[in-house]
Amino acid sequence: HKGLGVPCEVLRRLARRCPALLQGLREGGGEASGGCLLGAERWEAPTGPFAQISISVLRVLLHWAISGRLLFDRSRAKALHEALVALGAETMASKVERFIFAKGSEGEQAARTPTRRRRRQQTGGLL
Repeated sequence: HKGLGVPCEVLRRLARRCPALLQGLREGGGEASGGCLLGAERWEAPTGPFAQISISVLRVLLHWAISGRLLFDRSRAKALHEALVALGAETMASKVERFIFAKGSEGEQAARTPTRRRRRQQTGGLL
C-alpha cells in the first residue's frame, strides 16, 4: 500500500508551518528539483516524516495547513502535541500544551466540586 494521497500544495502549506518538514524539503531537493517536497519515495518510507503520527492526528495537521485553524478532539491533544514537537512547530505545540494543562486543571476542579458540595451539605458551611 502506497499510503494516503495528499496533494503537494497541502504538503507545502504544512511544511511552511513545520520547520522539520521544511528542512526535509531543503535536504531532499524538493521544489528546486520539481518534486513534491521530499519526493514520493521519502514520504512513503517507513522512516518518513509522518511514520510515527496517527492518521487522526495527520488529518488534524492537514486541516491546519489548509484552513489555518487547529481543530482537534481533546482526547488527541497529547498525541497532537507530540507530533507538533516532532515536526518542529514549537509555538503551536506550546499552545496545545497550555490547552492540555488548562483543561486538566478544570477537570481537577470539577472533580473536587462534588466533594466540597457534599461537605457543605454535611457541615452547613464552607470549608
